[in-house]
Order: sequence, then C-alpha cells, then structure tokens
Amino acid sequence: MGARWQRRGPRRHRRGVSDVVATILLLALTVVLFSAIFAFVTSFPSPPAQSSNQFQATLFYKSGSIAGLNITHLAGPQIPSGALVYVKSAGAPTQCFSGVGVTVGSGISTSVWTLGQTWYGPWSIFGCTSGYVDSVKGDNLTVFVLNQGNVIFSALLPGQAFASPPTFLSSWTSPSPVLKGAAFKVYTTVSGNLGSHKPYISLAGILGYSGSTSIVPMWYNSSQSAWQYNVTGANSTNATPGTYYGIVNVTGSAGSASGLTATTAVSITISPAFGVAVSPSPPTFKKSTATATTFVITLTNFGSFSGTTVNVSIFDGNASSPFTSSVPPFSNGKGGWWVTPSTAPTIGAYSTLVWAPILTSPSITTVTTYTFLVSVTLKNSSFGSTSQLTITGTATVTGG
Repeated sequence: MGARWQRRGPRRHRRGVSDVVATILLLALTVVLFSAIFAFVTSFPSPPAQSSNQFQATLFYKSGSIAGLNITHLAGPQIPSGALVYVKSAGAPTQCFSGVGVTVGSGISTSVWTLGQTWYGPWSIFGCTSGYVDSVKGDNLTVFVLNQGNVIFSALLPGQAFASPPTFLSSWTSPSPVLKGAAFKVYTTVSGNLGSHKPYISLAGILGYSGSTSIVPMWYNSSQSAWQYNVTGANSTNATPGTYYGIVNVTGSAGSASGLTATTAVSITISPAFGVAVSPSPPTFKKSTATATTFVITLTNFGSFSGTTVNVSIFDGNASSPFTSSVPPFSNGKGGWWVTPSTAPTIGAYSTLVWAPILTSPSITTVTTYTFLVSVTLKNSSFGSTSQLTITGTATVTGG
C-alpha cells in the first residue's frame, strides 16, 4: 500500500514548446512575404520627372475662323527663346503645321518667356496657307511646347465656329425730333462683313406716313460713315405726332456671318411743326344781351419753315347754334361760320403770330356751353406735294 501512494516526480509538458515554434515560423513567413512584395514593387521603373512649368493655351478667331494661338506662362522657371512650339491640326493637316516647330522667341518680344507672359502665335508664323484662315471654321488642334527635347506642355484645343451676324452699333435721325411735314434722314452704323449686302428699313409703323410701307434699301454715306435713308417732307405731312420705331435689318454675306440676319429699331419722334392755342376773352356771353368775345389765337412755328401763309377758320361745333347766318360773327364783317383775312398773314421760322378776331352774338336766353373749332391752314412749298398743313384748336364759350 505504501508503494502505491508514493509521490511521483514532476511531469514534463511538451505542448508549450510547440506554440513557441509556431509563432516563430509565422513571423518568419511574414518577413519573407513582405520582403518579396517590397522587392517586386521596387523593381518597377521610376516615372519620368514631371515639369514644374504650367501653361494655358487658347485660340483666337477672325471672321469666325481660328486665326491663331495664345499660350500664357502661368508657373515655373523661365523658358528660353529657343524652345519650340508645335501645333498639330486634325482638320487640315496638309495646309498647316507641317511638323516644323516655331521658336518661343517668334511669339514674344523678350529674350526669355517669363512668368505671366503670353506667347502670341498667328497662323502666319506657322507657314499656314490663306485657305486655312479663310475656310476652316473649326478644328481640333494639339499644341506642344518642347524645351531641350522635353515636352513641358501639351494640350488639345477644340476649335469652334462662331456664327456671328452683323452688329448694329448705333441708329439715329436727323433732325431729332422730326418735325411734322419736314424732311428727315435715318442713319445706322453696322459692323461685320456685309459684302455687297446693305441694310433695309421699314417705316410702316409711323401713323399717317405716306411714303413706301415696304422694306426699302438704305445707301452708304461715306462722309457720315453710316447707312442713310431720306424721307421727304411730303411723306411726313400727314404723320401723327408721336414716337415710332423704324425697323432696320441686314444680312451678312461672308464667313460665318453668311446668311445670318441682324435687326434693330430706330426711334423716330415726330413733333408738331406748328402749334395753335385759342383763348376766348371773356369766356362768357351775357344772357339776353348782345355781347362780343375776342378769340385770341396764338400760332407758333417750332421749326425752320419760313414764309408760311396762314389762313384761319372758326366753326361752331354745336348741333344747335346760338347764332344766325344773318349776323356777322366777326368784326371784319365777313358772314358765315368761318373767316379768312382779306390778306393772309405769314409766319416766320421759330416765331409766333397772334390773331384776335371778335365774335359777336345775338341775345342768348339759355345757359349753354358752346364749343368752337379753330382750323388753321398753313401753306408752304416745303410741305411736299400738297404744300399745306392743317392744325386745329378748340375754345368754349358759355352763355349765361
């Protein structure tokens, strides 16, 4: 029994040795894999050195066609004038850019290309034919800048064809404002390639205008450097004073503007050439008493019409007149409802004429307001074919 319960010695455990070995093996495997990956990555060739220069290239246009190239130096060291600029055309490879570069010095005015400086390259310095400038409306161009054999800039520039119609710069009338019954001229200036084309004008919107209401051509006045259209006094004699608009249009004939139309409106203000004001004095007929009223008629010439003959008529505008034809209504003894002086007066340019006929009345038994129409007929050969204008004014007289 004693031998059975005898205490045994310490026991060895070999499991701990296996864990340590496994950890060492995993670490070794990790190091080997990392070393292999590192060696694989470092075996790649290094990328080429990048230029520190930065540029911006733009195209400029003439008559809708690409006319040249601008390159602005934005950042980086100076570029010597011997560096080269190449352009490759997708649209016209045989007309331009034969593979020979032009020097930077040909597009700048200094010995080196400095920061912020723009290189200017019209197609002429590339040896382009005139057909390229005149016919190519759009082209995809690739530009390269080489310095000491290294490409320091390249860019693809898509060209655009600008379809620009002619442009109206200004339009006006002479004189301004236009006087009713007077001749005037309409002018307009246009930029753009018109070729043999010319502007056309329509004055159909002027109320009372008696000239052509169709679209009519203008003609070029070299002394004014403007297109011109003349309106005679006869055509504006019956025009109603006010502000109107003449419509002018023109169509381009060359380049990208060919067939494109531009339109503008010319403001035309027509003012009365003459004005008439009527003021009865006194403005009241006394009831049941024969009285008289003086019609003070003031006629004003606003323009340069000189020697204009004046004829004045006064009409009773009431349906039931307070007067009878047997009573002379005017102090000069003329009967009826109108009067013309025995010797027609004239009015000069920019002047005023005052005429004061006296209107008498029989007995008035009712309180009524009477309206009289004063019609002034003006005659002058400058007014056109009819040689006359008619203007009117009104006056009211109260019987009471």
